Amino acid sequence: MERSTSKVLFTSSSNMKKFLQKILLFIWIPIVFIGTNLIVDPSGLFIDLSEPVEHLKNNNHLGSFTNYDERSFVKEFLKRSNGEKYDIVVLGSSRSFQINTNSFKEKKRLLNLSLSQARLQDLVTIYYLLKINNITYDTLIISIDPDYFFGKPDYRWRSYERDYLNALNEFKIQNKLLVSNGVKPSALKQMLSTDIFKLSIRKILQNDLKHYELLEDSSGYKGSIKCPDGSLLYPMNKRNSGDKENISQFLRNKNYFVSNDIIVQRKTLFESMVEQITSTDKEIIFYLSPFSPRLFTINSLYKNNIELTETYLKVNLSSYTMIGGFNLNEEYPDSDMFYDLNHPKRSLVNELFAKSLD
Repeated sequence: MERSTSKVLFTSSSNMKKFLQKILLFIWIPIVFIGTNLIVDPSGLFIDLSEPVEHLKNNNHLGSFTNYDERSFVKEFLKRSNGEKYDIVVLGSSRSFQINTNSFKEKKRLLNLSLSQARLQDLVTIYYLLKINNITYDTLIISIDPDYFFGKPDYRWRSYERDYLNALNEFKIQNKLLVSNGVKPSALKQMLSTDIFKLSIRKILQNDLKHYELLEDSSGYKGSIKCPDGSLLYPMNKRNSGDKENISQFLRNKNYFVSNDIIVQRKTLFESMVEQITSTDKEIIFYLSPFSPRLFTINSLYKNNIELTETYLKVNLSSYTMIGGFNLNEEYPDSDMFYDLNHPKRSLVNELFAKSLD
């Protein structure tokens, strides 16, 4: 009986040892997977944003500073700019990133707060953050994008959702427009992402582990550059108006609704925001960033959204200064004046402002 019991215990102990060996054999896989994503951090989840903010405020440039939470960055920048005075502040989407200090004949202190994939929620929130941080300016430029009215909901603005809700209360805006396309992925979910792991491995192989390059100026750098005034310089090898892959990707993504009219909720939120902003005695300029002529020949659905937006703006904002236009094909028929289908080159933007403010 004792021998039988001893044999059972030995067998159990042996099975347990084999089980532990199997665990030890495979446990390194999730450790390496998560550890790699954590250390490389290709999405910029754990960047201390106060450091790049200070670099910009010290008049430095940031090279290849792209994978980070732009909303949190802008919020941190405005927090550290409390009480400062600017000549011009710009609100808008990536299509207004090219508005810069040199867009104006006279030397101006400009702050470009444009955001990638911006929605109306972003405009409301950034305007509120300017207010609570006591940042003043002489002129506010609001870049209008058809995606404010027709773009599919996006989750990025939820980075400062609490500020957005505070803004609605502060400005007494009833239309909350809380819809977003999903929720912002949690840090844990991104750490477990195979896509993030692939990106981490790619950065390791390319020996590209920095989140940005600190530059004294923009000359000679081949990547994208975040400038001290908040504007962004695009590299020509990244954006190309004649690139077939770029065009097919735009057509494939289809991040917009097709409609015969602007969604009422969005129209109401936009008009409430404009009413709030125009209640001050500051100068307001609305900017319509042009699209490449190629877009109008390959995408009739988006062309419809562009035309509806421009018609609405001309009717409702006719009393304000407006610069540019979505369709400037007659004046600028050359696609080479655009980085891609959506983004005009800095030289074209500067020319539009020089003409309009002459």
